[in-house]
Amino acid sequence: MATAATAASRALDRVVEGYFDDVLDLYPLQGTFLGEAKYANRLGNPSSEASIAAGMALERQALRAARTLDTAGLNNQEALSLQVFLRDRAEAVESTQFPEHLLPVNQMDNLGSTLALFGSGAGPQPFATLEDHEAWLERAWQFPQWATASHDRL
Repeated sequence: MATAATAASRALDRVVEGYFDDVLDLYPLQGTFLGEAKYANRLGNPSSEASIAAGMALERQALRAARTLDTAGLNNQEALSLQVFLRDRAEAVESTQFPEHLLPVNQMDNLGSTLALFGSGAGPQPFATLEDHEAWLERAWQFPQWATASHDRL
């Protein structure tokens, strides 16, 4: 028999789900990878100063919010989820000492190859309708801003 969620578990859900939604808004390619069509026309610009600052602010805010949660009402699985969430946010904040954004292109992971996958129509962004194609084109036209921001960082 299922029991009602405690106030602590609802608070944990709000923090984690809020963080997840904010991450997808900031990094819309992730939303497309997860099948969220509302992100299909957005690229994002993770190399821009604004995006980097927004990402770090999001990590810090989520870490602060998670640290304030009352763990007394959490079951074991929820407590473990909170511990992992706290660890991951703390690692993200600490990662600023290794500025990955200064290396926007490498042989294993770069936006150019990711866009080629998306643009194939057979990957995470299928082309079933005219709207799918139009969303892809809108996304693709945002690539030059990323390329410029990435070039400026080199």
